[in-house]
Amino acid sequence: MPPNMDHPPNLLSLPNEVLHEICAQTEGSVGPEIYTDPLMFLRLTCKDLYVPATKEFAKRFFTKPCVMVNTYSLQALVDICAHPIMGPYPRGILLDARRLGIDAYREINGNLEDSITNGDIKSMKKHRNELQGLLEVFEEDAILDDGDLAIDLLTKAPKCIKAYHGAASLAVDTLCSTIGEGKGLGKLPNDRITTWCRQDDNWDIRPMSALRMLVEAAKRSECPVNEFEFGVAELEQVIKSELSTNLAVVTASDAFAGLKSFDIEIESAHAAKISEDLAKILPLAKSISGFKLDATTWVGDEMFQAGLSSQQIANILDSVNSDTLRLVKFRNLVCEQEELRRFLDRHNSTIKELSFTSVVVLGSWDELLEWIGANLRVEKLELKALGTMDEDASNDENGGDFPVKWAYPVKWAYPEVLQGEEQVRLGLMEILEQKRSADDKRLHDEEEGETEEPEEVEEIEETEEIEEVEEIEEVEDEIPV
Repeated sequence: MPPNMDHPPNLLSLPNEVLHEICAQTEGSVGPEIYTDPLMFLRLTCKDLYVPATKEFAKRFFTKPCVMVNTYSLQALVDICAHPIMGPYPRGILLDARRLGIDAYREINGNLEDSITNGDIKSMKKHRNELQGLLEVFEEDAILDDGDLAIDLLTKAPKCIKAYHGAASLAVDTLCSTIGEGKGLGKLPNDRITTWCRQDDNWDIRPMSALRMLVEAAKRSECPVNEFEFGVAELEQVIKSELSTNLAVVTASDAFAGLKSFDIEIESAHAAKISEDLAKILPLAKSISGFKLDATTWVGDEMFQAGLSSQQIANILDSVNSDTLRLVKFRNLVCEQEELRRFLDRHNSTIKELSFTSVVVLGSWDELLEWIGANLRVEKLELKALGTMDEDASNDENGGDFPVKWAYPVKWAYPEVLQGEEQVRLGLMEILEQKRSADDKRLHDEEEGETEEPEEVEEIEETEEIEEVEEIEEVEDEIPV
């Protein structure tokens, strides 16, 4: 030990910036669990690094923790938000809208019947334990719903978040990675890796129930909600019919009073009920400054159920009415041209940022962009992959696939983002002029092609006649006299 040191060196003697850098650089890699989650093990095994590692751990994973509706997951959320070191980092709550459904029971019961038929004792025990575990999950699920026990647990988290940040963001999702993964699912054996547990068909989707729980928890905790995200996309499963929508609307009236942004992601081809419910709730968000709508309705160059999808998007757009709406982003959706125009016109005095990405209109993009340039004072405009469809698609109610025609081909060198009010106006004029020139050229080429076609047909007919005459002469030469 150096003579000028009267105590052994330790990690805590390092500057805070160095400690922070050490914790921030612990990235996972392929290998055993201790290598894939080094930060978690660092905070639990190294006393000197516990505090800085815990702060980095919370900052990286718990700014908006995702929880399932089960006691383990909800209690973990409360513990994180109330933790003396982790507590300052959560700023919101993300609630999984999935709940294990009756199909999970059918799956396990079917496997159990097969093992009995085959006389496989080991398999019988495995599936019997799974069945018992699933029944415990259903029992806990009913207890959490009965008497609002789940809401009681959820209410504690916004109280903690409010103490640190004054407001919280809330979200409903179906694709999030929840705290503890499947640890809270009763006593299911190997619940992290059980095949049936991970199958989409075994889950019920209950988004409005999740929404009601969140906004009721925010209301009871008196915690303002500043952001709300509703992400229920890729719905292969049937959404469970719920009776809680009206109650959710009543509850949200207070919770959404101070809402600043509302993000929606749905698969509109399968979300008719969701769009109706959201149309009842969105009018309560009267002061939002940001609105984002993403509806995954199509793949590649074909649109599925365009008519139904456009009507559901119309229901949502008609219900948005804010005096402070500045930012609007549309992505992956199909909508009537007139419906979009009405929405933009309703907020034409406030919208400053507007984005269209992979948006297909039933109508004309040329007319819509021309209207935007003449009526909106947008400071930033983003245009990526704009498409149109046959008007017959709007009348489609049977799930037909309709081809998408790209209105502004990728090969054009027009800017995807226009910045500044004057640049937006001039940029739109230039884009539309390019489009008109391209349309004129295509029309001219088509007319020339039609003119050349008759000449080619005449040449082909003359050639065929000559070949026929030659064949006849050859045959006559071969016939003996």
